Amino acid sequence: MKKVILLLIVYAFCIFAMKAQIANTAFMPIQGPTSTSALQGELDVTTYFKNNEYFTKINPGQTYLGWQLFPKISFTPNKKVNLKGGFLFQKTTGLDTTFVRPYFAIETQFKKWKITFGSIDNTLKHQLIEPLMDYESYYNERLEEGFEIEYMDSSKSLDLWIDWEEAITRNSVNQERFFVGLKANKKLINTAKFSMELPITTTFYHKGGSINNTESNVSTRIGSALGLKLRFKGKNNTIILDNYGLYSYDLSPSISHTFQDGYGMYLNLGIQRKKMTYLASYWYGEEFYTPKSGPLFNSTSIEGQQIVERIREIFLLRFVYTQQLSKGLQVDLRAEPYYDLQNKEIEYAIGFVFRYNLFVNKDSF
Repeated sequence: MKKVILLLIVYAFCIFAMKAQIANTAFMPIQGPTSTSALQGELDVTTYFKNNEYFTKINPGQTYLGWQLFPKISFTPNKKVNLKGGFLFQKTTGLDTTFVRPYFAIETQFKKWKITFGSIDNTLKHQLIEPLMDYESYYNERLEEGFEIEYMDSSKSLDLWIDWEEAITRNSVNQERFFVGLKANKKLINTAKFSMELPITTTFYHKGGSINNTESNVSTRIGSALGLKLRFKGKNNTIILDNYGLYSYDLSPSISHTFQDGYGMYLNLGIQRKKMTYLASYWYGEEFYTPKSGPLFNSTSIEGQQIVERIREIFLLRFVYTQQLSKGLQVDLRAEPYYDLQNKEIEYAIGFVFRYNLFVNKDSF
């Protein structure tokens, strides 16, 4: 009971304060310059390092070090159609193999709607909160394959997409796997000094199939979040906050997970000042689990369901420096210490990303 009262007090305090989920601008897709040319090339280069100094059973930590080379060509025959193609090359330092993945998409746009078939770049463009989508997915599963429907106007937006991770054929020994996401956002107030938004998100992850030949159980898991985002904008800084309530549930024919359902509360308070973002986050999760979540937030370990912590409670600090070093070149530096209130442990993560984008068309010469 004391725990519930404490959470309500914390939430009541935060509700008066705005957008605190890190923007991750260095990872976002970049729109090329306006051009009269129907054909445009892009070179997208990312080098990255992320060291998670974690030693808990829930998340034993991991280090990412490598680069991505992503050349693309886009052809726009008219205002409603855009064809994109290319290849994503990725090298993880210390491994002998280089990952290569083709990229192709057809985009069609009419009025305020945009529909994409094929490859989607990238997982972070949907801007889900970390208990639903780990931002480190950029390092190991940047591209999605399926389709996406988007709507956007001055006061509301909608994003619906399917990422088909694995298909099956008749008598396949594997399971089909796909992820569905739906995010809607409504701007309730939007002035020069204050904004208020209401984001609603639902995710759906399925493993199964009807024509395959496997003894693995069918698994279907949903995760949902309802939030309130406030922003107080000053001359030199912006006070930022995101508040979310979350729920996870196992929809499988027979329960496939240790926990059938769970809930969480994700409170963020911070400040953006020039090129720096300072963010304090509080997470309380009880039997919460979603397959794409950042592993700090789940109640089961990335090593397997036999390792569990029914309650996860952490206080996380983030210091993020984002800078445009030159035309096309940006850097993201961050330090992320956190305190595990249940296990009484302090751990941290540090990392950086350098990303360079070069666009070439006939107007470039």
